[in-house]
Amino acid sequence: MILTRIRYFFALAAILSFMAVSCEGIGGAGGNAGSPGSPVQKENDDSGDDSGQEGGDDSGDDSGDDSGDDSGQEGGDGSGEEGGGASQPADSVIRVATYNLLVCDGRRKEMAMDKAGATLGKAVAACKADIISLNEIDETLVRNMPAWAASAGATGLSWDISHPNKVVSGELVYYYSNGLAYNAGKFEVISRGMSWYLSSGRLTSNSSTASSSHVPKYCTLVWARFKHISSGRTFYFVSTHFPLADDGTDDRSYKKGEAHERCASALEAFVLTLPDPCIVCGDLNSSAQTTDACASGYSTLSRSLTNAYDELQSKGTLDPLYRTYLGTLSGSSEKYYYTAEVFTKNHPERRIDHIMYRNAGEFSFVPRSYDTVWTTYTYGGKAWCPSDHLPVAVEFVMR
Repeated sequence: MILTRIRYFFALAAILSFMAVSCEGIGGAGGNAGSPGSPVQKENDDSGDDSGQEGGDDSGDDSGDDSGDDSGQEGGDGSGEEGGGASQPADSVIRVATYNLLVCDGRRKEMAMDKAGATLGKAVAACKADIISLNEIDETLVRNMPAWAASAGATGLSWDISHPNKVVSGELVYYYSNGLAYNAGKFEVISRGMSWYLSSGRLTSNSSTASSSHVPKYCTLVWARFKHISSGRTFYFVSTHFPLADDGTDDRSYKKGEAHERCASALEAFVLTLPDPCIVCGDLNSSAQTTDACASGYSTLSRSLTNAYDELQSKGTLDPLYRTYLGTLSGSSEKYYYTAEVFTKNHPERRIDHIMYRNAGEFSFVPRSYDTVWTTYTYGGKAWCPSDHLPVAVEFVMR
């Protein structure tokens, strides 16, 4: 009888051990679809001078268009749950991204706009971002981008992209505009706004002032102060797009890189007034290279903001893939066609889309991962990126 029971317990232990190994194999297989094992991941194979300083007031509306549900894309665990009995919120993970969408000009219309638009939506969805900064927004993108993203699965995002910025005959129109989208199930908007960069190196929220004193291309910053719902933490998020080095030099109004430097000075002054941690995202049209024509502007920002890429690299925790494929320009355009892999490989001067941050207040952002998102569509027998930029994403721990 005793021998029979011993045999029974041994058999039961063997069965339980087999089941544990099987479950582990299921959980570990396949990896994360958003973390490609190679640089290219094809997702679609179908052919009045106002300083503009926010300072934490509630100048915007209370909650904006928080119509989305909480089923949007989540980065990391993002739980934000508090430890049992803890007096402070537990560490929470958020995933943010930045993407220059490329204005819908004639070049893209000739390159199967329907496919390009659908692939833009897939790129946004593949970012799995809780908040995403968007650059080069035009009327076509305002009308269609939310639907393109929703069709690709990003259904939980609320969109704040209606920020026309160029004054024409007294009316505001979209011209390389900026905006953002966010998961309304995770974040509440406390306040928001938009400011223009002025040639004086300051900001204004007055369109009349902007029409006469703006930097080239009516460059703007769009900001929001968010509350992370589960932890109660508040922070600022900024979406911006800087001018090219040569912008403003044609009529000798600016020296090369001068307009960029003035934007950098205004942005630095803005973030230094904020009482909470701040994340700044966008196409800054500059790299960390000292030979860059806009190196002075980048250096100005680096005094007060930390680049998540650089921080991860300095700690040795940057994915080795992005130490080689570090450009953020895709190279897919009719002017110069390369594969995105070739165009990003060993080209630090092409890493011009940045996610930077500044810590202040009661908690800190700590970056824990960096990646770029690769999506393509087929046109003319070639694989094209839907924009000439790649989306960049960073996971932060709020600690």
